[in-house]
Amino acid sequence: VEYHSILFALKEGTIGGYASDVGVGHDTKPSEPWDPNDELSLLTNTIFTPHVGGYTDVSYGEEGSITRAVVEGMESVLLEGCPPPVWANKPKNYEDGTT
Repeated sequence: VEYHSILFALKEGTIGGYASDVGVGHDTKPSEPWDPNDELSLLTNTIFTPHVGGYTDVSYGEEGSITRAVVEGMESVLLEGCPPPVWANKPKNYEDGTT
């Protein structure tokens, strides 16, 4: 994904949201590790998750606990409306679930 294109589309409302488990092609920063203070990260209609696609219970040795924790965290936010258990870009004024 081209950084400026996705940023523009999100800000203009051309697309409603963006989720990724990897960084975005940026012209002045590496795509990983992703900068949680980047303008794209600070938009309320973006979600960035850890890049754990290659981890499995066999290769990581935790019986899938990391992947399970990521999925449970996403379900908590997307299905139940709860705050994420771990924040990458917690809003400074976040206290009661409103921003």
